Amino acid sequence: MEKNAARLGSPGQPASIDEAATVESARRALEAALSALRDLQAQQNQAERLVRQALDALRQLPQPEAAPTLHESPFLSVAEVAEVLGVSSSQAWRMVRDGTVPSYKLGRRVVVARATLADWEDSLGGQGLG
Repeated sequence: MEKNAARLGSPGQPASIDEAATVESARRALEAALSALRDLQAQQNQAERLVRQALDALRQLPQPEAAPTLHESPFLSVAEVAEVLGVSSSQAWRMVRDGTVPSYKLGRRVVVARATLADWEDSLGGQGLG
């Protein structure tokens, strides 16, 4: 321990040439690191400004409409028919069973063609369902 203390010198005594060179080298390395850190901060600030500008430009664009569904089925379930007609599900089932609303059987499913339902609604001529 005394060896290390003697090598470093005591406070108030001049440092050796090797120690002065080491301290100067460390000072330069720290100044270079500080300069690099400032450059990185400047680049970060510039990137942040560019991102903000891009976001502002995007906000000024007209908002896209909701994307249409890719494959809209040409058929409606009886529950969907009830929704379209504004009636209960049980009423829609009665209308399908008695043939008031034209329907088709696809396997075990009962469906109504969209086009057929639209034609059927048009044939009512605004008279409504009740």
